[in-house]
Formats: sequence, C-alpha cells, structure tokens
Amino acid sequence: MPKAFLSAGVIVGTFFIAVAHVAAGPSTKDGSKAGLSGRSAATADGSKLFETNCSACHQSSGQGIAGQFPPLAGNSDLFLSRTFPANVVLFGLQGEIKTEGKMVASVMPPVAYLSDAEIAAVLHYVRTAWGNDKLRPPGFKPLDAAAVAEVRKHPLSPDQVRELRARLKAGTK
Repeated sequence: MPKAFLSAGVIVGTFFIAVAHVAAGPSTKDGSKAGLSGRSAATADGSKLFETNCSACHQSSGQGIAGQFPPLAGNSDLFLSRTFPANVVLFGLQGEIKTEGKMVASVMPPVAYLSDAEIAAVLHYVRTAWGNDKLRPPGFKPLDAAAVAEVRKHPLSPDQVRELRARLKAGTK
C-alpha cells in the first residue's frame, strides 16, 4: 500500500479523533470527560460510543480498513489479557502488526478523553459484538471502570503498547 495513502488515512483518522475530543465537552465531577454521548460515565452506551469514536477507522461492522486499520470483528487480540485493549484505547498503538493473518501498518491515536466507564463500556461492546463473544476464554472477567483507572495510572507510549502486545502474544508479560 502506498505510504501517501496510509498517511492520508492516519491524518483523516486523527482528525476524527481530534473532532471527537473537542466535542467531548466539559469534564465530569471526577475530572474525566463526559464523552460525546453527553451522559455520565454511569450510563455509558458502548455501542453509541463505538459509533462516535471508533467506527471511522474500524467501521460499524468492525471489519476495519484493509492495510490501515485492523478489524475488531474476530480479533483475538481483544482477549490477550483483561486490560490489554484498555492500553490500546488509552495510549494508542503504532507500527506494523500482524492481525488475523494480515499486516497492518498504522497509528491509532490515544482516545484517553473518554472516561474510565466509557472505555470499559466501549470495550465491552467490542468484545461482545460481531461474534467476538465466542472468542472469550472461559471465566474471562469483563473490564470495569476501576480496571481502566488502574491502567490509566501507568502510561505507555504507542510503541510500548505494541511491545506489550508482542509479549502477550508470545505468552510473556
């Protein structure tokens, strides 16, 4: 895929994220953003949050855009660990990765403007949409706002998130 096309995709995706961040509005009492839903974190709707914040790149179907943005539908990375997807949402991910047998070279910018409860809600939606619930290992505990808050306390760079992914896929931490 031509680098110019990839760069254009990253710029467009980043634009959507920036617009969403500006539109997220005022902070809630705990200092987190209320999000585009305009709802408190307690009533976060993962489906609506996904459509607003994620579907421009990952598509409403969860299929992503070949070579640019990985599919979330059928993506086993969602279950590498309980908190791995929260690292991706909070801190971003960049560089080449192989997902579902295909190489993707892109940048996912951080989406840390969402509240902890909103991130937990959108990740719950993604982990249960498009048949992903069938990938869930037995006894896998859903992510909650407290777990996201703990991840938020330990910032990583997008490159470090990619390295974490590689370690989790290799079975090491």
